[in-house]
Amino acid sequence: GTRPPDAPAYRNDVLTIDGVELNTAGGHYAAINLPASPYPIAGTPEDVIEDVHRLGGFGFAAHPGSPRPSLSWQGWETPFDGLEWINGDSEWRDEPRAPIVRALLTYLFRSPQSLGTLLDRPDRVLARWDALSAERKVVGIAGSDAHARLGFRQRTDPDIASFHVPVPGYEASFRAFSNHVVLDAPLSGDAAADAQRLLEAIRSGRVYSVIDAIASPGSLTFTAASGSLAATDGSRTAQVGDALSVEGGVTLRASVNAPPATALVLLRNGQRLHEVVDAPLEMQGVTEPGAYRIEAYTTGGPGGPPVPWLVSNPIYVGLDLREKTVERVLTARIPARTSEAATESGPSDTSRIEAGPPLDARARAFAGDVGINWTFALAPGVANGQFAAVPIPVSPGLDGFDGVQFRVWSPRPIRAWAQLRGVG
Repeated sequence: GTRPPDAPAYRNDVLTIDGVELNTAGGHYAAINLPASPYPIAGTPEDVIEDVHRLGGFGFAAHPGSPRPSLSWQGWETPFDGLEWINGDSEWRDEPRAPIVRALLTYLFRSPQSLGTLLDRPDRVLARWDALSAERKVVGIAGSDAHARLGFRQRTDPDIASFHVPVPGYEASFRAFSNHVVLDAPLSGDAAADAQRLLEAIRSGRVYSVIDAIASPGSLTFTAASGSLAATDGSRTAQVGDALSVEGGVTLRASVNAPPATALVLLRNGQRLHEVVDAPLEMQGVTEPGAYRIEAYTTGGPGGPPVPWLVSNPIYVGLDLREKTVERVLTARIPARTSEAATESGPSDTSRIEAGPPLDARARAFAGDVGINWTFALAPGVANGQFAAVPIPVSPGLDGFDGVQFRVWSPRPIRAWAQLRGVG
């Protein structure tokens, strides 16, 4: 994340936006709208997401349902912005050998359709998404994960084996499925302005996915109308990605352009509520809060269970999506004996402290008896447990206290951890 991103640009009439896939200790995180970071972004999923948010970006848990433990997402308790509800690379990895061989035999003649035969409904990822959507907004997208680099006996991520085949190709991967972003007006041709509008719409969840390998083009209209004026945005209607009050009852409507015998399914928090075939879907008098979304199925769709032909993001009905804040009141302060601070470090690392400058009144409210300056350096090379730390004793002890406050200043961006250790 330290490289300045390329500016949005139209390339062969395609709007391109530069993003970055970040490695975390619990999976990969695909971030967009992220400026250059002053330091490498890495660490736990929670740390990486915090840095992405601090820098103004947002991101998606990449290939969260991959059957490879090194690729699957582990940070389910973290505040990630979105996830890939389906991922092209993950889908073929869980298939038996026979379907993969059949797909390779037909790939030269019907490449996107051949890839489509390897798709299943990712039940576990969709269940996770639905559970999270009942509590907060999580944007779901389809991820092609195109590499055009099929290796054999892959044992590392990324695969560093010497022999690869450029399969599946980029064009075939991009034609297998797509994300449709709902905009208020057509693109203008101004790359910077169009990119900003597109990113805002994606962040808002105004997205639905279509498996083009099954049928194309696909389009969806999914709206909700409230029976009262108490919509969370001041209006009485909502579309995919929006929130709406449940007061007065809500009517949900969905329609698609689809092949014959296509079934439209309405789900609330992942549970099927209503289904129609070859007709627009409508459900009136909805009063139960939840995240309502649409799945569409064609006859004879591939996979077991069959992959949905179309998947929408939810309309959030009667849910409070505002960020929850917890206010804490400091009633007592544990004296920190900063004059007794010590140092800890690895064998080749540096950790040194000295008396700091006089504390101002605000700093004295948080610090102990004196301020300290800490200088540290971690040994270069392969990560092998390098560390530096400053233990600071407190008195009389932790009994009766439920919080810790401290103030830290650094001349450059760094990530530091605070530990509270109990002795005895």
